[in-house]
Amino acid sequence: TMPLTVLNRFIDIMQEDPDAFIDEPSSGTEIGKIGHRLNEMKKSLKKINEDLYLVNLQEKEAQVSALQAQINPHFLYNTLDNIYCIAQLGETEPILCLSERLSLMMRYSMSMKKNIVPLRSELEHVQNFVAILNVRFDNRIHLINLIPPELDHVMVLKISLQPLVENAWRHGLLSSKSPFGMITLSARVEGQTLYLIVENDGECIPQERCDALNRSLSQVHYGESSYNSGHGIALDNINNRIKLTFGDQYGLRLENRKEGGCQVIMTLPLLDSTS
Repeated sequence: TMPLTVLNRFIDIMQEDPDAFIDEPSSGTEIGKIGHRLNEMKKSLKKINEDLYLVNLQEKEAQVSALQAQINPHFLYNTLDNIYCIAQLGETEPILCLSERLSLMMRYSMSMKKNIVPLRSELEHVQNFVAILNVRFDNRIHLINLIPPELDHVMVLKISLQPLVENAWRHGLLSSKSPFGMITLSARVEGQTLYLIVENDGECIPQERCDALNRSLSQVHYGESSYNSGHGIALDNINNRIKLTFGDQYGLRLENRKEGGCQVIMTLPLLDSTS
């Protein structure tokens, strides 16, 4: 029974600590040979697990890059459409403004070196986008930034705020009866979690529709998504990228505002570029 007792102890050691290996007895004994083979088997399993982790990580990175690339043509199409409409009016000064803003947006959006950037960069990207919209729509959009400067250096997903602002304009303000609309950006920190809020004072979403969207946003979608039913590419795309990058506990959620309009809450881990 002694060899069986030793063998059971070997198994207990390997189960209790994933990184533990057996102190092998004399290799000339049967139990020593078994101990050696158990160690070799554990090394092989550890290598397989490490390889699987790297494969999954590379797959997630590829998925995130593909989703970001999906956003870029969408943003380009809409921005160039704005410039085309202004050009039809034959006014030079607005076109100069639009060209400058578009150049800044293009430089930012086409740089694929980093998927995670300081919040300050995302806010500048949003300001450029709203400036372009306001040239076309006679300053109908009032952008209010309530995010405190001390959060400028927190890290967020690249090209995540601008599509939400576009979504707020397209589905909230454009459908509103008011000639002017307000989009407000705000943020709060709770523990190690960052909440970014994009809200508009336009039309609310029917509650049944809002609940359905939130159910859809609770998980990653690889095929058909909620934007196919009329609420824009932004929500599913950004939600997928957040979950693939940071984990399933993060993402987007929609809420109707009591005073009218809708808000999208982005939940992210609190990451500081200075740390």
